[in-house]
Amino acid sequence: MRIIAGKYKGRKLKTLSGRRVRPTADRVREALFSILGDTAAGSRVLDLFAGTGALGLEALSRGAEKVIFVERSGPVLEIIKANIAGLAVEEESEIITDDYRTALKRLGERGDRFDLILADPPYESSGEKGKTIGENILSLIGKFDMLREDGLVVIEHFYRTKPVLPDLSWQEIQAKKYGQTGLTFLYRDMNSDRKNGKRAIYAGSFDPITLGHLDLIQRSARVFPQLTIAVADNMEKKPFFPLSQRLSLIRESITSLPEVEVESFSGLLIDFAARKGARILIRGLRVVSDFEYEFQMALTNRKLSPELEIIFLMPSEACSYISSRMVKEIFLLGGDISAFVPTPVVKAFKSG
Repeated sequence: MRIIAGKYKGRKLKTLSGRRVRPTADRVREALFSILGDTAAGSRVLDLFAGTGALGLEALSRGAEKVIFVERSGPVLEIIKANIAGLAVEEESEIITDDYRTALKRLGERGDRFDLILADPPYESSGEKGKTIGENILSLIGKFDMLREDGLVVIEHFYRTKPVLPDLSWQEIQAKKYGQTGLTFLYRDMNSDRKNGKRAIYAGSFDPITLGHLDLIQRSARVFPQLTIAVADNMEKKPFFPLSQRLSLIRESITSLPEVEVESFSGLLIDFAARKGARILIRGLRVVSDFEYEFQMALTNRKLSPELEIIFLMPSEACSYISSRMVKEIFLLGGDISAFVPTPVVKAFKSG
């Protein structure tokens, strides 16, 4: 067993032989963190039923700030300690040797909150009062309000027995199956904005952001109380501006909209939407020629993620002809672009 990606990629992890421990298979772990994307970076993580610690250590390798491991089996604890020492991540790690119920109560009572909670309980065990362990875990997390805003819970389980949701505040984002193993991704939304479909994503490369983009962002923000601008990190397109600068230019251009989030993503947009708990994708239609491509992409996304809704918006007439490609061509030919892009973008072109 090895660390799959990140700072400690390729480093070997110790494990126990036999049936005492059922560590998450490498391909399941790889798929899980692929779906999570950069969620682990800078996050506080709780690894329940930690076993060898592979999930929590993978999170640390991918930039997690702190991981708390919960495991009560004596022989396995020695394996976790050895793996933590092997990666020299003692300062970023904490081990709790209680059962999961006691550990969650203890953490909750001391006010710990997490961005990501990973749970891999025994497949065929039940909890107390006839509830499954998964349901008990979710109940305790909810009782002590242990998830930060936009926090996620991922429960590994036998693929035929998905965790029961204890109340309406819990929402399933997606479920995946890998052989006999199932992964269920969940979030908890007490305000139920996302549950009611009020979080939307407007995605693109924004290379650079134009007044047409800005028009759609402003109008979308009036409709959706939670709006995320998702900037694609796609090196195959050979962007004019690097990703970090595109993010900065968008933020500088929407200072009047502090409630709008700006984030980057790589991989499938539907996976990013799932991580954000969004059910709505916003797409812009400038001209008739855009429709065929957008229609094809909408059908593809609907096939991959049936719960997503795609909303098409047309920019105002004054912006309907503006495109990022046109802006770059005008600039490279020595033309004035100030009528097509926000002021921060004009400055970036001139300084570049």
